[in-house]
Amino acid sequence: MKFSRTIFALFTATASVNAFTTSSNNVGVRSTTAVASTPFFTSDIQSALDKEVSYQPGKADTEFAKKYGHLAGAQVRTVGEAFTQFTDKLGTPVNALYKGMCTDLVGSLHLVMVNARFQRDAVFSLGLVSALDLVLKNYPEAETGARIKSAMLESVGLDEAVVNAEAAALEAWAQGKTKEDIASALKGEGDSQLAAIAKAAKGDQWWMYSRFFGVGLVRIMEIVGVEMDMSVAYDVMENWMGKCM
Repeated sequence: MKFSRTIFALFTATASVNAFTTSSNNVGVRSTTAVASTPFFTSDIQSALDKEVSYQPGKADTEFAKKYGHLAGAQVRTVGEAFTQFTDKLGTPVNALYKGMCTDLVGSLHLVMVNARFQRDAVFSLGLVSALDLVLKNYPEAETGARIKSAMLESVGLDEAVVNAEAAALEAWAQGKTKEDIASALKGEGDSQLAAIAKAAKGDQWWMYSRFFGVGLVRIMEIVGVEMDMSVAYDVMENWMGKCM
């Protein structure tokens, strides 16, 4: 139960943002500052205009543009298209109690998968499998629950067999390890699969973290015997992600 609560807390935590109210203080000051800093109000208006007119998506002189600029203008599937594929593949209505969770999972998975920075790895796969197993383990019809998982993975372009195999391999490797062993691997030490994942992440300045990667680490915590209490798990996660990787 503690593992479930830890996963749930990690899986649903988001920053609180009040989108419907704005502070009246300093609004005028911020607006004036923004206008004053606009290139059209510099002394060289012609230069600013030329810069704006000559802009080309993906052609900026930055490392990010050099790596991902070739994707400028590429067609990207929408969340709606992913959910339509999920619904068509499933072929049956989702139980009302699970519809919201399934909608969120399809949407969040899709947005991860279409991000150019994302690279799937075994930690992500383990987290995804763990999250889906947790969400669907008590689904009223077990067979439909399994079909939901299959349809969800297919709708975002994932191969269920590959994801399951990656998750199982990492889970098997973690058996018998300690949290110190995991910390060493996350530092890139050794020749394990986890060490290779950590090295790749460290070597990519644009590496993308996802909540499923975090859930995968929580699952590894459980395997190696870390107490599944937020007061303990948080410190371990902070060490693994903040100091080791």
